[in-house]
Amino acid sequence: MKVVLGYLLDSGAYPDALGKRNASVGSVVTGFQGLLRILETNLGLLRPEVPEIRRIAAWEEIIRTVGVDQFAFAKSFRVDSWNTSKELLRRRDELVLAGWDPAVHQGGGRILTSLSKLELQNSSRLFGFADRVKAVLHRLQEPALLNLEEIVVVDEDETLWEPWCANVMEAVRRQGVTIRNCPPTAQLGGGEETDLMRLQGVLAGTSGPVEAQGDGTVLLVKSETEWDAADYLVSWLEANGSDESLVIRESGSMLLDAMFHQRGLPAVGAYRPSKWRSALQVLPLTLETYWEPLRLEPLLQLLTLPVSPIPARIRYRLAAALANAPGIGGPPWNEAITKGYERCNEEWLADGLDEKETYKRQKRIKESLDTFVNHDTYSPTEGMPLSVLLEICTKVGQWAASTQETDDEVYGVVVEQAEMVTQAAKALGVDRVERLQMIRILSSVVGDGIRLPDFGEEATTWPIVNHPGQIFEPVDTIVWWGFTGRLSGGNTTVWSLQERGWLAEQGVHLADESLSRRREAAFWKRAIAMAKDKLILVAPQKMDGEVVPVHPLWDEICHAVARTTEAKRRIVFDASWL
Repeated sequence: MKVVLGYLLDSGAYPDALGKRNASVGSVVTGFQGLLRILETNLGLLRPEVPEIRRIAAWEEIIRTVGVDQFAFAKSFRVDSWNTSKELLRRRDELVLAGWDPAVHQGGGRILTSLSKLELQNSSRLFGFADRVKAVLHRLQEPALLNLEEIVVVDEDETLWEPWCANVMEAVRRQGVTIRNCPPTAQLGGGEETDLMRLQGVLAGTSGPVEAQGDGTVLLVKSETEWDAADYLVSWLEANGSDESLVIRESGSMLLDAMFHQRGLPAVGAYRPSKWRSALQVLPLTLETYWEPLRLEPLLQLLTLPVSPIPARIRYRLAAALANAPGIGGPPWNEAITKGYERCNEEWLADGLDEKETYKRQKRIKESLDTFVNHDTYSPTEGMPLSVLLEICTKVGQWAASTQETDDEVYGVVVEQAEMVTQAAKALGVDRVERLQMIRILSSVVGDGIRLPDFGEEATTWPIVNHPGQIFEPVDTIVWWGFTGRLSGGNTTVWSLQERGWLAEQGVHLADESLSRRREAAFWKRAIAMAKDKLILVAPQKMDGEVVPVHPLWDEICHAVARTTEAKRRIVFDASWL
């Protein structure tokens, strides 16, 4: 097997394994996640993936078992045990990736000592990504038969890799696998013919800053609205799109895909997840109704969802009763339930159901009402009984499984999420689950939601990537949709200089805190370097209804070829004027 390896190539690449060929056998383009899976397969180390929430819950249980009072983070744990455990587990994983061994590396400060004590008690360790890397590196210390003929590295600067990546590559090299460096053939400028060549020359260091002439080879397309920007991009691709016109979509846009479909063109795919699908809201809203004092807002939201475990004939009557007479259990509330039952019975009778089937359906409705609206509430600090939480998850999972349709994957996700909450709650090792714990678990499970199934990528003439760092061969035109300042966040300081110094003395080398930023900036510039003829940057001033700044790479472009207002005017086009 031949592997083309790049740091960001796990989720897409240009070109792919085929390139310009009709077929390719035994060749794969991937990043380090994919390489790790290949090595695990070769070494017989594949194991079922463990949800991260199970690992967090298990880690919290270990802290409780060992005794939290002895640790410096005891106060934080009492206030927010889930997030404290999550952060400690993240630090533990970072140390494991760097080669930390708690049995050997004793000391180094209070946090390191605490993590060592906890890890030594982690006998039933649930494998996360760091443990998988550690297992592969350990196995590669011995002779191994790897089905790898060659690894071709396409990244220009391997010092931008995480340290564990370099360790994996060195271990593979020792096994006799050929590793060849073949960085992308960037366009280095060196001429004065076009603005793009001038820009490439400045960024490559072969020439100094110059003034753009406005020949259209470098163009920032701005607009007041996302709609105008989408109209421009679709119109341009409709007229000029080909297999030599590459689109950087990042997370894409539902509005952009709608514009493509309106023109009869294939969509590039919207990959921003959503957690607001109705079915995904059932579990969080139901759990929110179980806390004292009862808040009517989540209950009303639960009753007015388009899809719900509660029959529409009853839930809408309950919602109306709640709106007119706030509170549950009173005459309006009970009357709404009674009338709802009567209406359901009328429909069942019209459908010809016998008394036995009618009774079964009435019983199921009562069980749903008891679970989702007519139930006890619990103190947020004392928590709800674990058995109650598990029963709620079971009911939600059963409802989603019975409702699931073949063309809608959302209900399947609800089943999975209910199961993950169940596993996490059980792994906590407690009899009662506090409200804050429940919120943190739900946040970890639901996260940003799921990618909407109706907005997937479709077969297009033009190649598509998610990030400029996934381009490793030049292409005629690069169009960057959403050239905005949605960044991953600033550098964070987690380990003190003393801790880092001590770890380095022990041979445990953590990644530099500025590494992710430097890597991000370097990969951005691939969009400039890999364009042969044109670079078009589409930057709406609003996306998803929010004002967004232009991408920070624009500052570098202006410094290189548009220092004056006149030069900047030559390379900016306002699509709102169309």
